[in-house]
Amino acid sequence: MEKQTIPYWEKLFKVLGIYNIDFHEKYREYIHSERYETYIKLVEGDIRESIESLNKSKVNEMLKEIFGEKKFTCPDILN
Repeated sequence: MEKQTIPYWEKLFKVLGIYNIDFHEKYREYIHSERYETYIKLVEGDIRESIESLNKSKVNEMLKEIFGEKKFTCPDILN
């Protein structure tokens, strides 16, 4: 037999006297619905893309600052 624990937020709502089992069951169903999960995945993807693009541009900017433009030197010719 599995021991079921009450989530922290549920305990908190009961202590505050604002716990309504019907509302929380409906909320829980909404959170786990496919539509909401799809929305979360889309938002996560957008955030991930913006971070990646920001990082790429920042890295390129820093490389240009640190190293400047690389001058081609032929290893066969002595300077």
